[in-house]
Amino acid sequence: MEANEEDQNPFIDTVIGFTPAFTNFIIEQGIMDAQILARVDDTTITEMFAKQQLRNVTVVMEMKFRALGYWAQIVLASNGPIDLEDFNQDTANRVQLEMSTSTTLRETRIA
Repeated sequence: MEANEEDQNPFIDTVIGFTPAFTNFIIEQGIMDAQILARVDDTTITEMFAKQQLRNVTVVMEMKFRALGYWAQIVLASNGPIDLEDFNQDTANRVQLEMSTSTTLRETRIA
């Protein structure tokens, strides 16, 4: 998620599916790379996706974006380098499954 559009389009198009307008809006919010995204909390992401500019983002795109943030947090916590090429479709699917399983287990314990 570099600010350079040439670097971000292949990644955004193939993994998340954001249009250039959606990508530009994310960058305008100051989320210029995965290290910044890793520090953005879930509430802020929810508020961001509620804005008019991102209203047409599909649920799947939002899930993948959240998964990217979650994955980046895990990589940072393990002191590893964040290489966006490592976040491919398989990684996105695995992380989304981990996130949904974690949420389901947490909700089951609370109930």
